[in-house]
Amino acid sequence: MARRPPLCLPVALAAITCASCVTWGGPRPLEPGEHAVSATVGGVVTEVPNLGNIPLPNLTVEGRHGIAHHLEVDYGLHALPLLFGVAGAHVGAGLQLFDQPAPLVPALTVRQRLFGFTNIIDGRKPAPAFFGLSETALLASWELFDQIGWLGLLAHASIDEPHVHLSPTAGVELRPGLGGLRLGAELRWLAPAINQRYAVVHWLAPGDQGGIQVTGGVAWVFGGAS
Repeated sequence: MARRPPLCLPVALAAITCASCVTWGGPRPLEPGEHAVSATVGGVVTEVPNLGNIPLPNLTVEGRHGIAHHLEVDYGLHALPLLFGVAGAHVGAGLQLFDQPAPLVPALTVRQRLFGFTNIIDGRKPAPAFFGLSETALLASWELFDQIGWLGLLAHASIDEPHVHLSPTAGVELRPGLGGLRLGAELRWLAPAINQRYAVVHWLAPGDQGGIQVTGGVAWVFGGAS
């Protein structure tokens, strides 16, 4: 079987692979009748000459809809890959398995997202190519004074590689009391089992293991109870 051609330059492919998961953390799904639009920025912290260590400036615009009790669907478009002639999008769903039964016992949510990227929009590429990524998340969340914090574990796998890479995550969702406004921040340690000391792009991470991803987002929830 012939190998698929790369999407673009190795550096760009590494950036897309590591930053494709810049999405709204969503520790708890929307309820039926609720909708949300959000924008999330940030990415893997990388060493940039003359600038220092900064998060890769990715931007994802998303929509989310509650379709049943504790169940939502979501979808989004990714802006950074467009700079390299690559179109990127994702679809997914989140299900809260049970409520928070006590202050110290968290609610539990499972999420599944599928990411797809293609260079078919760029006529400069010698051949069309596709890159797919699956992300499964298990999130434990605690609500205190209407604010939510969470810890979780992510599992990533690409269609080209049979390995599953595990990544811990932590975040907060703040509700400042301005209607449906939500503010989010998330920290992920992507694939800490992978040593990338000799990678083309230097991701900042303890012991050069994996990469640290920092993101922030803003969302507006409407419909239902905000």
